[in-house]
Amino acid sequence: MIKRTINSIRDKGISRTYQSVVSVFEDFYFEVKYDLSTSRVVKREELDISEDSKVHSEEYKPTRIRHFRLLIKMLHLPECSVFVDMGSGKGRILFMAALQNFKRITGVEISSQLCKIALKNYKKFEKKLNRPLNIEIVNEDVLKYKIKDDENIFYFYNPFDNYVMEIIIEKIMKSITENPRKVWLILNNFIPFSDMMESKFKLRATKQFIYGGTEIAIYIIN
Repeated sequence: MIKRTINSIRDKGISRTYQSVVSVFEDFYFEVKYDLSTSRVVKREELDISEDSKVHSEEYKPTRIRHFRLLIKMLHLPECSVFVDMGSGKGRILFMAALQNFKRITGVEISSQLCKIALKNYKKFEKKLNRPLNIEIVNEDVLKYKIKDDENIFYFYNPFDNYVMEIIIEKIMKSITENPRKVWLILNNFIPFSDMMESKFKLRATKQFIYGGTEIAIYIIN
């Protein structure tokens, strides 16, 4: 832990290292408060998906609670937006999104194993809040997911490689052409995709959010 902290200070500086430390404690508090299980990383080899899918997938790793909360506060998204988490894993971001003013929240996840955990977490979270939540967890390959006409906020935390990402962005762009609307693409750990976004789709990040070890790019499509 001490060695990791020293390395973080060297690479990111004292301020971002402090932000990371605070974020770890907030994750722990959130899990305990709502009796959830979303923190443990699941390696790609452990996922119950086909070998072909594993080639294009990344490990499950949750977004930091504090980072997402501050990001949403910064963006000032329109009320009654529809939020989609592509590669939603154990559901952490779905639950965080439920604390915002989204009209509907959808998580798309190929792993049945992770979806079962997400559904279990969902029941606990809903019970703790003591109110129904408009969350849908879709156990499906994102490449087969049909983009809905009103979906306008898409969140990605590096769940797959450029091959899959390109196909998904193409589907979203096609949906925007067929049903014109303003769309936000939120890419957590965006650097692997930045060249593709600019060269293939002619999109440049409208905003960036940097906090602790997180670097997020926001692409706004009118």
